[in-house]
Amino acid sequence: MASLIMQTGLPCNGAAPCGLRRSRVLACCISTTMLLLGLFAAGPAIAGWRYTNWAMTPEEVVTASQGKAAMLEEPDVTRSGLVRSAKADYRAGALSFHVSFLFHPATNVLERVVLKLKNAGGAPHLYQDLESHYGEPQSSEIKPIQGGERHTAEWLDVESNNRITYFGVGDYYAIEYAPISRAMNGL
Repeated sequence: MASLIMQTGLPCNGAAPCGLRRSRVLACCISTTMLLLGLFAAGPAIAGWRYTNWAMTPEEVVTASQGKAAMLEEPDVTRSGLVRSAKADYRAGALSFHVSFLFHPATNVLERVVLKLKNAGGAPHLYQDLESHYGEPQSSEIKPIQGGERHTAEWLDVESNNRITYFGVGDYYAIEYAPISRAMNGL
């Protein structure tokens, strides 16, 4: 600790005993470090998908979409226990998607955005586009299943706090966006 204090470059000019001045500097450094750690560790994830962020409610997603998303008349619960409360259509180049916005049942905040490819013929382009944008996936697996294969891949975009999962089987192809911080902890 003495070397940390000495590296501050604060002179002992006689106005206060050197030991007292050093302890104040150390206390200040510790306080600042704790504040910064608290901000990064406890702060909510703010990134999301397009016009959303991971702290939004269904109403906020619809408002932020500027007419692109709509509330479902009858929200439904997915197999994962999340509530699908809003939907949209989305187009990226030649690829068109049905978008589902899934919310945590207890907190009612956005947990997942699922983009289901409308035309399975675009599947090879979808995977290539993901690789082009995010690079090599952190994990990728192709498993044979009855009548074909199942392909999954996952990317972690730490800068945006997004976990991106690609899923393809038969004529179903989808991308799922989820916050890294909560995705790793489950519901």
